[in-house]
Amino acid sequence: MCLNLEEVYIPLTEEIGRGGFSNCESLKSVDFPLLKTLKVSHSFAGCTSLVSVNFPLLTEIPVNGFSACSSLVSATFPLVSKVGNSAFSYSENLRYVSFGTGFAEETEIVFGRYVFSCYMNITPNADLELGENVLPKPNLYSKIW
Repeated sequence: MCLNLEEVYIPLTEEIGRGGFSNCESLKSVDFPLLKTLKVSHSFAGCTSLVSVNFPLLTEIPVNGFSACSSLVSATFPLVSKVGNSAFSYSENLRYVSFGTGFAEETEIVFGRYVFSCYMNITPNADLELGENVLPKPNLYSKIW
């Protein structure tokens, strides 16, 4: 448990292990400019004060990676190509998510099941941004809610 931890800046790490910051209820801000891997599930699950996240080099969001982040409003992942099951479940205040805006070539993003389950604030065309080179777009939304 990480009581009173409000900000994290780790410029040189490329990986965070299982539950690395889970249930850090005071955590408001994270900055990992070189982070490429969230090793296993629940990396930031239960970080109830986390408001916004931007992971410029992250390539995969694990199962429940940001679940139960009740204050999370926006999330940006330009290079993510895989999003695990229930990655944002119970993050009921999430209003904007961006995936794959950094791809230069056509790339398929693999979405797990129930990525945005248990709340209805995200609408596919208005709040979920997929980069122009992300494939496939049609019928994607049927399994992630």
